[in-house]
Amino acid sequence: MIEITNSEGYILAFDGRIIEIFTRSDNMRIHINHVEAAEVDENKKGLLWIKIKTRHKVANLPDIHGEKRTAVNELISRINEARSDKA
Repeated sequence: MIEITNSEGYILAFDGRIIEIFTRSDNMRIHINHVEAAEVDENKKGLLWIKIKTRHKVANLPDIHGEKRTAVNELISRINEARSDKA
């Protein structure tokens, strides 16, 4: 299990099969078979932004401090590895 927490306290967790995103107002679960892409962007302030794309929506975890880059890259790597294992 790997978890990333952003500056707002929102959480993105991945157990190898299910991606879960927990926010104050909304929680989301995405099965790895529904993931079309997982990527990370960086804004001008150096904050990271995780994007999980499915066929019908994009789930986001914005405003992640740059010092979490190693953990974020590990998360993206694990998601993409799990996607390729399912193909």
